[in-house]
Amino acid sequence: MDPAELSAQAVRVITQLVEGAAPAPLTGAGQGVLDLVRQRLGGTPSGAAALAAVGARPDDPAAVAGLHDALGAAVAADRDFAAALAAALAPIIAGPPPGEPPPRTVQNGVVIDGGSRICGSTIALGPVTFHNTPAGRGALGAVCLGLATFVALLVYGTIQALDSESPGPDADAPGDGSGDRALPLADAEAVRAVLPPVSSLPPGWTERSAPTADVSAQDDGSTFAAESRYLGRHSMETRLLVFSYPDEDGARKAFDARAGKARAEGASSLAMARIGDQTAAFALPASRGDAYDTHTSRSTVVRTGTVLTIVVGNDTESRAYSGEDLETLTRLLSERARTAQTG
Repeated sequence: MDPAELSAQAVRVITQLVEGAAPAPLTGAGQGVLDLVRQRLGGTPSGAAALAAVGARPDDPAAVAGLHDALGAAVAADRDFAAALAAALAPIIAGPPPGEPPPRTVQNGVVIDGGSRICGSTIALGPVTFHNTPAGRGALGAVCLGLATFVALLVYGTIQALDSESPGPDADAPGDGSGDRALPLADAEAVRAVLPPVSSLPPGWTERSAPTADVSAQDDGSTFAAESRYLGRHSMETRLLVFSYPDEDGARKAFDARAGKARAEGASSLAMARIGDQTAAFALPASRGDAYDTHTSRSTVVRTGTVLTIVVGNDTESRAYSGEDLETLTRLLSERARTAQTG
């Protein structure tokens, strides 16, 4: 099952539960799907908003479409979550699970459970009847085996599809997870091109300083660096930085060093969806010696292949920097870094 179909099935189950239209036998399995989705999407502002919209307006096509988009992005980005979601949906797709299980009995080597019953010379499994003979019991066993095989193939097929389509592996795993080799960026211009034009940013954003790129002045093994600054909503200042490295191992070490330094300087971790190959998000303390840091700032560091991308958004005296903007810009930079490395 591809990510789009998997998301559609999950959204259908969730909207049925919210509307109270789910058949009673599916309520338990459906609640498991809903809990799994809440756990994954509830940690991001956009995901939580999509869930809240469907909870309030389950019959609103726009709300349903918003949840489908948010869930589709999570499925495409997180193979473990996608596999867990497929497993949770499997009994619903295969058929309604039983409610409270009745006492289980065994007759002539056949387990009689749920909607199954044995009567004289026949065995009924839902709407299907088998003769209570050695051949009939063999056919019943074959049906049960086939159903188990179908569920196993469903989960396996979902994982295989995501292996070929997902943009990234586990946050701390090597490689870019895209199936394409992440090549180091060749020069400063290639690094500068990772920075987005204003037209790619949310509406109303303006450029505070033009993008620049040069040989990196950092002592962390980076080869080239680029930077640009913008004014976002409510005139909140945002800085975007890009650093390239000769290989993924160098970029990975630099990511670990930056994340460790932020924690050592008192930064607190923020919830953030996994983006790229490694992701860290922080709320940084005020007064860090830069004109950009006169107020508390929120920052993300992402490794995508051989590139580190950093977003720093400053709070104002009256407003906290938007978590949605922070995630949007972080994801945009990572995607542009991925494209720059793979062509």
